[in-house]
Amino acid sequence: IYPHESDFILLDVAGESTEVILISKNIIERSASFFSGVNNLRRLVMEKLEVTEEIAYSFLIMNKSGTIEPAFKKELDDLALKDSETWTSSLSNILDSFQKTSIPLPTTCFVVCDQAMLSLFESRIKELSEKYGISHIVAITSDKILDHVEVVKSAKQVEILMIETLFLERHGIGLHN
Repeated sequence: IYPHESDFILLDVAGESTEVILISKNIIERSASFFSGVNNLRRLVMEKLEVTEEIAYSFLIMNKSGTIEPAFKKELDDLALKDSETWTSSLSNILDSFQKTSIPLPTTCFVVCDQAMLSLFESRIKELSEKYGISHIVAITSDKILDHVEVVKSAKQVEILMIETLFLERHGIGLHN
């Protein structure tokens, strides 16, 4: 997708966990994960406000767009801050461990995340960008990948699986080789 990038961090913020992968010269050098993903904030909202998952998700989207009722805004902001502190601390611990290797941390970070929650996680990464020298945060979305990977209409478009397919094809390990 970005052939000029051979050194980068890939973050896959999935539902229940976040995968952190350090790529240097197009080689996976280190990887780690932590148990915190897009569903954590949803669960916090569900528990605190005693609502269903669908309503919690809807509240988060409305809060992000500024259309939430004022009665819920403070509670949602407090929950988001609590979740952000946990998530960024976990990511920071992993990046600290990566820095202890002989490989310098890249300045580019690619992020794969649920489209509706992407801006939230991008802002969390920006909080850490100065400390770790990350100057470029690039969202990897289906529309960017579909120019490079063919997905049959009946298949679900899962960004991280499409990225893995590209990686395997690039290294001659594709299913058709």
